[in-house]
Amino acid sequence: MTTPSALWREARNPPNHPPADLSFRNKAVLVTGANSGLGYAAAVKYAALGASPLILAVRSLEKGEAAKTAIEQEVLKTNLDIVPVVFDLSSFAAVRESVDRLDERLPGQRLDVVLLCAGVALPDYRTSPDGYEVTTQVNVLSNTLLALLLLPKLRAAVSPPNETSESLPHLCFLNSLASHAVEPKMLPDAAGRGETLLGNLNDRAKYDVTRHYYLVKLAAWFAICGLIENPDFDTRKVIINACCTGMCRTNLQRDFPFVQRIMAKVSLLPLSRSAEEGSRSLITATGLGPESCGRFWRDDEYLPPGEVLASERDQELYRETWDEILKILKPHLGSQS
Repeated sequence: MTTPSALWREARNPPNHPPADLSFRNKAVLVTGANSGLGYAAAVKYAALGASPLILAVRSLEKGEAAKTAIEQEVLKTNLDIVPVVFDLSSFAAVRESVDRLDERLPGQRLDVVLLCAGVALPDYRTSPDGYEVTTQVNVLSNTLLALLLLPKLRAAVSPPNETSESLPHLCFLNSLASHAVEPKMLPDAAGRGETLLGNLNDRAKYDVTRHYYLVKLAAWFAICGLIENPDFDTRKVIINACCTGMCRTNLQRDFPFVQRIMAKVSLLPLSRSAEEGSRSLITATGLGPESCGRFWRDDEYLPPGEVLASERDQELYRETWDEILKILKPHLGSQS
């Protein structure tokens, strides 16, 4: 786990700004969670770097319009092509409706960049409409389903006659160092001989906020690896990677009790980065080349596997978890399943 001293050093050594020559001019960019925190900070940068259209995937049209206005004022550019679209990750049906809504708002729109920033953090165990623990539903299952449903739009952005590594579409997931810092003692029983990782996450009796956070991030990382390695989804010409921004000051703990939020804000103030500083990593990650596919970008470098991720046990758990995720999602994929 990251120590306070490490967080102190990181807060005073934020990531570099994206390369000066990085441009998203005339590229269609979709950012989830774009009305606040890291998603908003990234959207501001995409707008400044020429993204068109810049699609703000937000929880309500009101919040999307407010974010659009704020971005226009912050970037100080006229005629920005910013399109708010309501996205909901609370259930599988809501995810499909979100993609349908995008098709209605921007029919036939190809996507050059998809940055998945939306997520939730909760202080206690809650169940989604689909019967899964909510952070598992949103951060793992719904985000994976959304990625799969948007893949055809990303593949459509590939133009074979002019295809170069710089022109390949990007799909980037906001993840966390926690996925690579999982300790063996946190894991459920050995794969194939006991409870699965998703089963453990859905077990109310085993819920622990800290451990749960780490395991949700691990399951999300397994989903990313599965997307890349599964030939059924033809991701060969889509650069898929993950990024960790470090500890940042955002509204992620908005569902925690007021006193707990205030205490966390005060205690983390000297140990965290601003959303702008964190978003630098996200923008850079979506400008990396094919060598970044399947890799984890953090603090201007690729993060090596942690103790669990480098083990044989990890490979068993990864295959088991991805198979279970795919089994859950297949009924909701329509023509892609």
